[in-house]
Amino acid sequence: MATKRLGRGLEALIHGPADSPLAKSGVIEIPLKDIVANPLQPRKDGLDEKSLQDLVSSIKTKGVITPITVQEDDGKYILICPSSAGIHMYLKQTTWLDDTIKAIKKHTDRPIKIREKPRGRGTSGPSEAKVTIEEDLKDAWACVTSCSISAIESICNGVPVFCHEKSFATPVGSTDLSSIENPKFVDSYQWLCSLAYQQFTPEEFANGTAVRIIKEYYDSKS
Repeated sequence: MATKRLGRGLEALIHGPADSPLAKSGVIEIPLKDIVANPLQPRKDGLDEKSLQDLVSSIKTKGVITPITVQEDDGKYILICPSSAGIHMYLKQTTWLDDTIKAIKKHTDRPIKIREKPRGRGTSGPSEAKVTIEEDLKDAWACVTSCSISAIESICNGVPVFCHEKSFATPVGSTDLSSIENPKFVDSYQWLCSLAYQQFTPEEFANGTAVRIIKEYYDSKS
């Protein structure tokens, strides 16, 4: 039976061309000499000899069923995307930017690039940006933010995220800046779906669509 979901789907969150990183699929062949093992790989010390041989036999017989995730190690800088002053006041971290820069410099010598929240014409957001966040993310090793929506753009562009523990991005990001050189990579699809299925427009609230979808969802659980 199909699972009922909230909201309107991933298009509610993600806008862009069909060839965006999230839309790409398929198999890419990479020479083994160009792949370096993740130093944080949990299996490297977690398998005894018998379990390792069982895994080898399984791969020989069935192949690798779970896709292998790799990251291009070509990030030139750490991109910091501060949230608004109001958010930092809520987090009781009014010096978040200065504190974050100091913390990052303790663990990496990569350059730091700061992307302030775009503002203009009495509003803020992508429409006011002189440089798109996609452009800033092209050469970014990681994106560091507190609770900014930039975390979504970063994940969708294949750039790992470091965020505040109260951020919506914690399921797919890291809160520990000491691991800035070993960022976290996870399958973000379900996380994106979870966010998207909770998005409604003002019109959908006004005409009852949001209430109807939520009610149907909870009725299906009872």
